[in-house]
Amino acid sequence: MLYFNYTVGFLIASILQGAIIILGEILNLSKFKMTPGLDSILIYLIIGQMAGYLLMYLMTFKPIRLINPWLLGTIYGIFLWYLISSFVSTFGILPLPWTTGISTSLVSLLAFIVYGLIACFTIKKYTNVMA
Repeated sequence: MLYFNYTVGFLIASILQGAIIILGEILNLSKFKMTPGLDSILIYLIIGQMAGYLLMYLMTFKPIRLINPWLLGTIYGIFLWYLISSFVSTFGILPLPWTTGISTSLVSLLAFIVYGLIACFTIKKYTNVMA
């Protein structure tokens, strides 16, 4: 039952992350011009689960677990932003955010930081790894 709580938390984090990016598109702050299909949404949600469980694993190490959760979630979000942005641009799926303008970069970076914070606090809530 405990893994269900993590899965739901990571799903909420992914949905809010996606909502921030979509809102950026609607407000013309982002220049990705995405038109995601069902397959890309499913892949996106699966990657969100994998990223959340990776953070949970990393938080089992004492030096990482001693970092303030606000700072850890922010750092992890920035790390994911760079890693995933680089990966998807390599395959031509989306351009690198930092090549499409400052507003696109800030919207996507904010979305990833929100994901990192929610994932970090989900893990903190349901485990004692932050103790």
